[in-house]
Amino acid sequence: MNGNFNNLRFSFENTRQSNLLSSPFPSPAPALTGEYIRLRPTTISHPLLYILPFLLPQALTAALAAEMEGAAAETPGGHLEVALLQIMQRHHHESLRQRKKTERAKMDAVKSAARVADLLVATVDGGVKELYINERRIEMEARALLATIARYRKQTDQWLATTNEINSVLKEIGDFENWMKIMDFDCESINAAIRNIHQS
Repeated sequence: MNGNFNNLRFSFENTRQSNLLSSPFPSPAPALTGEYIRLRPTTISHPLLYILPFLLPQALTAALAAEMEGAAAETPGGHLEVALLQIMQRHHHESLRQRKKTERAKMDAVKSAARVADLLVATVDGGVKELYINERRIEMEARALLATIARYRKQTDQWLATTNEINSVLKEIGDFENWMKIMDFDCESINAAIRNIHQS
């Protein structure tokens, strides 16, 4: 910073639009240019400077403000330049604040979305796992039931075979009893005949 600062005029060249903007005040950070800004001092022989508007150091901005306030007492239009510089500073700080706020909100939104996704996945996985466990349990119960039915069917067949055998034995016993009755009747008939013959 020196006394010749008040005589500087910067020509701003936007690399996106390639148009020249002239400013009567030495502000190296125009408000809405974006992209890289090339500053060419017209009254001093310094090399071209390439900077980003949002990377302008606060110390340089404060130095510019102090220089402009000192020049305001000497230059008739100095108050306007100081006001414009303050507006640009406020816009710069507001842009930084909004950018930080946006980034913080973005990070919070990403974290919330990740948390919701994790909860949804956990819920779905829990339900699927429970369904799988229930399905396996039903399959095991069905297999056990089929095995029990097969065992009871085999046992029932054995009981039926045993019952048929018992019926056959009972039938044979009944036939033998009838045969014994017939034999007893025949014996009595023969005995009666022999007795009649003996008496006569």
